[in-house]
Amino acid sequence: KKHGIRNQSTMHGLTPILFGSAAFQYLNGASEVGLFELLHKKQQLSNIEIAHELGLDQYPSDLLLLGTTSLGLIKKKNTLYSNSDLIDQLIQGPTWELIKDVIAFQQHIVYKGNADFTESLRKNTNVGLNSIPGIGVDLYNRLPQTPALKNLFYKFMHSWTKLSNHFLFNNIDFSTIKNMIDVGGGTGINAIELAKLYPNLRVTILE
Repeated sequence: KKHGIRNQSTMHGLTPILFGSAAFQYLNGASEVGLFELLHKKQQLSNIEIAHELGLDQYPSDLLLLGTTSLGLIKKKNTLYSNSDLIDQLIQGPTWELIKDVIAFQQHIVYKGNADFTESLRKNTNVGLNSIPGIGVDLYNRLPQTPALKNLFYKFMHSWTKLSNHFLFNNIDFSTIKNMIDVGGGTGINAIELAKLYPNLRVTILE
């Protein structure tokens, strides 16, 4: 690494990119079956206990444990598994549920269209949009036709904003601004936080 950034010009840097999709599927799988919450609650469990608690057959459960351990998401000491320190810290607060919303968005919306990325480059159009049910020229027209995906999308937008908006608040001084329009303001999370920080600021949401 240089200045905290992985160097992609080496095989060490290239390998996580090559296997990034598989790594994400381990994260998503563990999230969806509740592995992290289980280990947070029970602290240390054997592979047999984990398979039983998750309601999985032993082989797929062991496969999930192998992948998540290799990625450092969970730890193995002797024959017992536990969460990594980071995962346990996230679960203890509100952050984990926000991250789970981001994971779900990536899995059920982003990854479906990613398979068509090269074709999109060649045709200069969003071929991946065809992975979203319905009719319409963009994601925003199609999502309302599938309420579950629409809900997932807006949960992601809310959660990702909540995870990242401190960068906005910490780097921009709004004290001299009296009126602001928040274009695409969604659930109003940025507007609400700005109003709390700057009582004299009037924020209008355009959604």
